[in-house]
Amino acid sequence: MPDPGELTLALFADRIGESFGLAVSDEVVLELTLAEAEAIGDGPADGGREPFSIIFGGPVDAIAPQGIYRIEHETIGTAEIFLVPLEPAGSRARYQAIFT
Repeated sequence: MPDPGELTLALFADRIGESFGLAVSDEVVLELTLAEAEAIGDGPADGGREPFSIIFGGPVDAIAPQGIYRIEHETIGTAEIFLVPLEPAGSRARYQAIFT
């Protein structure tokens, strides 16, 4: 599992369009697609990482509530992130995570 500080914009920006697993429970894993990864704010504070936002798309018939979830990716590995469901876009659910 990567250290939370290792989760950077560059790490996700290279994976737009790739699949991630979202573990909703021990038995249920939703397949999400990374749709966006972009910088937010004015830049890093006190030498920290650049603040950024990522947005995933997923099935609209099984929307997970706001919370901390384990995501899985074949290259990144497993990480726990706080996801917020957004208004669906078309036939896709959307989830956002913000890193500061």
